[in-house]
Amino acid sequence: MKLNSIINSRFKQLSFSVAAAFMFLGFTSLSTSPLALAYSSSNLQPGSYSSVSSVTSSAGPKYLGHALTGKNPDDVSISGNTAFVVNYGSSSLQIFNISNPADITLISTTATGLHPQVVSTHDDYAYVGVSGDGNTGGNALTERLQIFNVTNTAKPVLVNGEGILSGYGPIDSITISSTNYLYATEYDFQANSSGVEIYNISDPNSLTTASGNFDIDSGPNRATITLDKNLFIESGSKMQIYNISTNPTKPTLDNLGNQNTGTYICGGLTGFRISGEYAYVACRGYNRIYVVNISNPADPVLSNGVNGFTLPAGAYPSDLAIVGNYAEVLGASSNILYQYQITSGTKLTLDGTASTGGNPVSIGQDGDTVFVANYNSNTLGAFSVE
Repeated sequence: MKLNSIINSRFKQLSFSVAAAFMFLGFTSLSTSPLALAYSSSNLQPGSYSSVSSVTSSAGPKYLGHALTGKNPDDVSISGNTAFVVNYGSSSLQIFNISNPADITLISTTATGLHPQVVSTHDDYAYVGVSGDGNTGGNALTERLQIFNVTNTAKPVLVNGEGILSGYGPIDSITISSTNYLYATEYDFQANSSGVEIYNISDPNSLTTASGNFDIDSGPNRATITLDKNLFIESGSKMQIYNISTNPTKPTLDNLGNQNTGTYICGGLTGFRISGEYAYVACRGYNRIYVVNISNPADPVLSNGVNGFTLPAGAYPSDLAIVGNYAEVLGASSNILYQYQITSGTKLTLDGTASTGGNPVSIGQDGDTVFVANYNSNTLGAFSVE
């Protein structure tokens, strides 16, 4: 999910070349990655935001403020009035006070292992997935899970040394149940294999090995948990739904699908959120959003058809958040935050837009405010949902 000189396995680190410039942003030049699949992105500098809206009858998302981050912020996790950001380029964990979104302030910067690409928080700990140089064909032993005690946000403490070695490859996502089980989805693009490792984090300070693991459909992946009953995994082109209520360390696949490997959505899935009985899925490969009815985990249904909902040309979504009756969608290529009103769970109507920094890759939520990590601009931006 980055625009840099190395090939990273995750889709938000890939880019797609487009021949368009976004004149309303005031930029006409396009930056192009040397990757075979590269997308264009206006090189906004830190602070280059604008609250341009394409729907004059609606306030849409409103830009509130931003803060500078380290190099290449790749993921943001929100916990109360605190934002946790991992910077892939500068290999660091940063903690920000977001109690006033118009004036985001840096609390601390802590070194991590090489190239962190995901962060999740639980109780007084931050869990960081470090890819090392595994994404570039280097030493797989650098791909690890690191745990930081953040009781004192001004001085986080690494509690597990170099971290726990990943079993499959770089960690793509981390999701944690209220019963203290951590699920890390991993993808090794060289071996073209993916898996999930499960950790009991009842005592993070003594965690040394995984409690279980299982293979999943190969491809970049993300995961989330609902009510400590179902583990939803977006892997490659499919959604896989596992039951974790009976045995959290040995999940069973509910939606076998026609190939016993889950439900096909589209090629190039990059993010999803669950709200009620629906899952909202971003498909970067097809520039679409899919709505999936998950009321029956054994038989998910594409509520808006096999073609989904097409985003404006050149958007290529990298992540999304659901805020009340709105879907906030990041356009990684267009550098735009799109706000869609959700009606009856399945109908999406464009309600407004706001420009972000360069290459927005991750979005976190605190109430009616969303926070966007901009990979190219090295910024964390705040927007109110109105």
